[in-house]
Amino acid sequence: MEKKERTQELLEVIAGRVGCGFLSDLHQSWELPCIQHVIRGLDAREYDLREWKDAVQYITGEQREFETAEQAAEFLGEYSLYRG
Repeated sequence: MEKKERTQELLEVIAGRVGCGFLSDLHQSWELPCIQHVIRGLDAREYDLREWKDAVQYITGEQREFETAEQAAEFLGEYSLYRG
């Protein structure tokens, strides 16, 4: 599948749809439910794996490895701040 030409990076898209005034607002824990709602509405294949891995690290503070963009999007969509 060929990626559509786009003008915004994944993190910018997420921040814009969440309504963040600044990209750094994506670090705020209270934004996580909104971030996850936005992510679930995105087609993970429209962004490359590198962008998804960067988003995971930026939003969660965790560096993870994924084989596909879909795996990274699913991880973010299910991520919990309260893992036991």
